[in-house]
Amino acid sequence: MNRFWLLLFLLSATPALCLPPDVRPNHWAAAYVQQALENHLLSLESDGRFHGEQKVTRVDAAIALARLAKALQDNTWHAAPSKPVPESVVQTLKERRWQNRPVTRYILASVLCRIGNYVANGITRAPANAKDTAKSEVLPTNVSIAVPPTNPAYASLRYLVQHREIGPDSPLLKADRTPLTAAQLSVAVAQMVTGLNDQLTSLGHDTQGNTPDASFHKPKGGH
Repeated sequence: MNRFWLLLFLLSATPALCLPPDVRPNHWAAAYVQQALENHLLSLESDGRFHGEQKVTRVDAAIALARLAKALQDNTWHAAPSKPVPESVVQTLKERRWQNRPVTRYILASVLCRIGNYVANGITRAPANAKDTAKSEVLPTNVSIAVPPTNPAYASLRYLVQHREIGPDSPLLKADRTPLTAAQLSVAVAQMVTGLNDQLTSLGHDTQGNTPDASFHKPKGGH
């Protein structure tokens, strides 16, 4: 009887994955696919499948990245413990000319979910009334979006620009159907994480009341 209740507890503590029909439960990215779908970072294709080996476009990446940033900023991200990526995948990324390798939907789900889990589980948020958040000396405010408002990624890019989570050199600003490379994803993710950190944490002041962002510096002769 004791073993029965123990088994029942273990089953209830580890719910089965609810996956699209083309993703095996034992696939290395299965848990990330489920989490990406649950958090609405990615969606199924019209045939109800995930198509994990499909190449990600700049439009796809911009939309998914903005969704992740918004979920983390709004504290609505459904976090899970991050898991290490299998060595076989790591070795693939270490191959010669990895920078030019196209990003697949499996890779995008893995990268974004692991970042989301890391931020949600590890970041110490500034108080809600903190006055020195949303500032950065790294990412400027005058970033121009290089696509028209009719572009599917325009609203996502506008969100990233308004929250200073994208830089002027980001490949996503020219969002089109060009496949995203590993190097481009690295740049976009680094900028988003940098801006998100500035959004959620206090900059901190020195003894003179200054911060890294000049807009917080006391005016000369001020009190």
